[in-house]
Amino acid sequence: MDLMSLKLFLLGSEPSGSLSYLFGKRKKVSNEQVPSNNNFKPISFILVILFLFFVQHLGFAKEDFSSIVGTYRCWKYNVGGAGKRCTSPPLKIYADGTYQMSVEKGTVKMLKEKGKVKIVLSQSKIRGPGTLLEGNQILFEYTYNGWEHSVTYLKTEE
Repeated sequence: MDLMSLKLFLLGSEPSGSLSYLFGKRKKVSNEQVPSNNNFKPISFILVILFLFFVQHLGFAKEDFSSIVGTYRCWKYNVGGAGKRCTSPPLKIYADGTYQMSVEKGTVKMLKEKGKVKIVLSQSKIRGPGTLLEGNQILFEYTYNGWEHSVTYLKTEE
């Protein structure tokens, strides 16, 4: 089989030799007319376009991170009820929905839960979701090595 025959076989330009014909995806048709099954309805197309437009421009397709963008420093740290010294690195949240904390980098997700805004850091293995407090603080509460931890980050002025 030469290269041209192989190309015709694979691309399916000859119904009797194409892969689609061999796997039953294409039927061999005689010379008689086959009725068209074109059910294209312009109104359906217009409705889909309008739906996509509204989803895009009403903010459903894209989260707005402008309210949380900034640098947050560790402000309060509590383990098992006792206050500890804050040694956590700053948390930087960017407008494109990414964050950085020391060498940890990832994406931020905002969720509304019971009237509160939850902040989820994609690469955080220990902290879990944080809660946005007063618009300038993020509180992370989690259990680590059997101890209850709470870390509050305060947004710094830039």
